[in-house]
Amino acid sequence: MQKEKDCFPLVTLIVFSLCLIVFQSSVLVAEELLLLEPEFRTDLQSGFSDDHSKNNSSSGITTQFLVNRAHLNLRGAVSPKIDYHMRVRWNRDFKKQKDNTSLGLEYWYLRHHFSDLMQFRIGKQFVLQGGIEGSQNPIDVFHYSHIGERLKDLYTVGASLLLDLKQVMPEGQGQTLILQLLNQIPSGNQNQYAMSYNFAWYGEFMDGGLKPVIQYGFFPSAEEFKLDDENKKVQTKEAFTSRIYSVGVSLRTQNNVIDFDFLNRQQDGYKELDEQDNDEQDKIVSHAAQQEDSIIIKAQHQGQRFRPFVKWSVDAIQLEKREEFNSSTIGVEIFPFDTLKNYRLHGFFSKQERLLNTEKIGSTVLNIGVSLRF
Repeated sequence: MQKEKDCFPLVTLIVFSLCLIVFQSSVLVAEELLLLEPEFRTDLQSGFSDDHSKNNSSSGITTQFLVNRAHLNLRGAVSPKIDYHMRVRWNRDFKKQKDNTSLGLEYWYLRHHFSDLMQFRIGKQFVLQGGIEGSQNPIDVFHYSHIGERLKDLYTVGASLLLDLKQVMPEGQGQTLILQLLNQIPSGNQNQYAMSYNFAWYGEFMDGGLKPVIQYGFFPSAEEFKLDDENKKVQTKEAFTSRIYSVGVSLRTQNNVIDFDFLNRQQDGYKELDEQDNDEQDKIVSHAAQQEDSIIIKAQHQGQRFRPFVKWSVDAIQLEKREEFNSSTIGVEIFPFDTLKNYRLHGFFSKQERLLNTEKIGSTVLNIGVSLRF
């Protein structure tokens, strides 16, 4: 019975999508009301791991096909000032979450255009974090970074207000301000009802040759757990607050692009433990703080068909001990057809390294694949 309930949302979405496809193909006026945009990416990936940590010494090779993107976008306008966007990701979990959505439903929002300068969006949307990297990875070519793993699936329900100042600025320049009031990102037993606050500024200068990005997010959270034992009752209360700063800049010439990002994530709070045993109670309070810094640099030559690139990142995490992740990547994107610009072949080789004190875990990844987006 539980498996049938888990499958029900997926079956419903499939039936709904098929009905929409039939509707689109049979009614010509549906082009403005409904636009279907599938996204497809399949890779053949081979990875080699080399683990020389304190209690382990092993190595191995794994090779497998991966479906990294299986999306279906549904867009449309119900009036000149109101449109919508729904995006379903078929290779994600469709179990119901506390906000009545699922991980497989990434976008589901309405957007109201008050004017050329102001837009209001309400529904499930992306939390604007990660700088240049957050808006591209893993849409383009996946490159592992530790903080990138945290940021790539930041979808939650809320409201956002967008101010587009390009209309009132000189030609070749633009600024966009976005304010977001959002639910907490789903995570374990985290209190989903606490609000999070996010701000983003996007600039465009020198006819698009200079594009800076500044983002700040404030994510208060609270968690409570209760564990019962035969002789002991334990109640743990945690309260942690996260702050994320993202600063990025994209430098562009006619055929070359250099992207630079600096990301900082800070988390601090306390953990309170109440222990009851034979009518005696002790309270233990511990404080914890964690800081994570990331630097990501990417350089790419954007030719008409061949686009080689190099990418480098370092992530440093400071808790009780310092942990560091380094990654270096070289790759190429190939667009073989002039008439089908969204069809792409790609390949990359990445070397990754994790350092924890004197321990080192290394791995290499070779990836080739094909993607199609609309």
